[in-house]
Amino acid sequence: MNQESRIEIPCDTTTAVTSSMDRVVETYDGALGLSADDRMVPRILLSTCVANLHPRLPEPVWLMIIGPPGGSKTEVLRPLKDYRLCEFISSLTENALLSGFSSEDGEDPSFILRLDGKLLVCKDMTTLIHENPVKMSKILGDFRDAFDGFCAKPSGRAGLRSYHATFGFLSAVTPSIDAFNEENQQLGERFLSVRMSRYPQSCESELSFLTGVMNKSHDKAQWRASLAEVFTNALEEVLDGVTDTSPLPEVPADKARQVTVLAYLLSKFRATPIRGNPVDAEIGTRLLQQLTNLGHAHCLAGQRDCWNDDDLELLRRVVLDTLTTHRRRLLMALYIHQIKHAGDNGDGQYPGLTVPRMEALSRVSAAEITSIMNQYCYTSLMTKEELSGALTRYRIADDIFSLVWESGLFSPGSHLPNPFIERK
Repeated sequence: MNQESRIEIPCDTTTAVTSSMDRVVETYDGALGLSADDRMVPRILLSTCVANLHPRLPEPVWLMIIGPPGGSKTEVLRPLKDYRLCEFISSLTENALLSGFSSEDGEDPSFILRLDGKLLVCKDMTTLIHENPVKMSKILGDFRDAFDGFCAKPSGRAGLRSYHATFGFLSAVTPSIDAFNEENQQLGERFLSVRMSRYPQSCESELSFLTGVMNKSHDKAQWRASLAEVFTNALEEVLDGVTDTSPLPEVPADKARQVTVLAYLLSKFRATPIRGNPVDAEIGTRLLQQLTNLGHAHCLAGQRDCWNDDDLELLRRVVLDTLTTHRRRLLMALYIHQIKHAGDNGDGQYPGLTVPRMEALSRVSAAEITSIMNQYCYTSLMTKEELSGALTRYRIADDIFSLVWESGLFSPGSHLPNPFIERK
């Protein structure tokens, strides 16, 4: 973490009443009728844009907005469509980023040449996942190569071409990305996520939402324009006058510790097996910098000079939503079980859960649970106990449980209003 993050002096954490962030959230809510849970989504979006465009925050922060069809995720991204530092596209082709070809006049058509210092926004990547997961893997592989600002591609037609470009990447996608990530997380590990419509709505609530959509349909162009103006003005306001020597917000030592813990946990929890074989989890250095930059950006957009609890709540939400839904359910089931039953066997350790019991609690298949538990045991996140009848009981390792407790990841808060009613 950078030097500013080690400052331990007290600081003023008062939030400005009419900050750029507040105006963005209020405008999104008025235009889209966001649920209380989804009101954090525009906060994360604006913070991601600031994190990618602020000259003191060079590590890219790439974000996927995950939500069901018709869940307003594309509308959330639409205000960036005509922004001067944005390339807004509908989809991607296999060789778009790094083409390997030359036009008739010898020019390189690679899309990456347009991206340095900008935001790339893809309206929806869902079709790629469904139609051609192999092509999706190829595209994400190219992006993974480009993430750190440099990549090179050899081609029999164009020879070796090298590119230097640092850019932000945002995309909308449906929850089908979870199944893809369970097979290809190593390709998608550059991305963080935020999820919309995480909680079930009553019939009346959903009907009320649809009625609001119908009532606003006649002036859609007007509120879209207003939303774009408010969002881009807020972004410009945050970035106005900043240079590569502008001060970053202070990070109290306790909050710096929590960011470190969150980065560590996410790096371990999202590791996936390759062809059924457990793998070593990534080292959390990249995640630590991404989360730190996102927290800095949220603080700056709130017009504050020191982190407060709101910044950590936003990071908890992103970490939670970056986990696939099945992993989140499993981890929450194990964690809540430990909270409820700690000490039941008399030695201070809770008894753990068998695969059939986890299957009932999480609605995740036994085969997938076994695969995930094998990965987690390999990286010492879980311990297991062999029982009679070929059953195995799993529990979160003591040191990992302590870190989860410390992080507040599965404790009630604005990032997780009620862990017992999460959407199944």
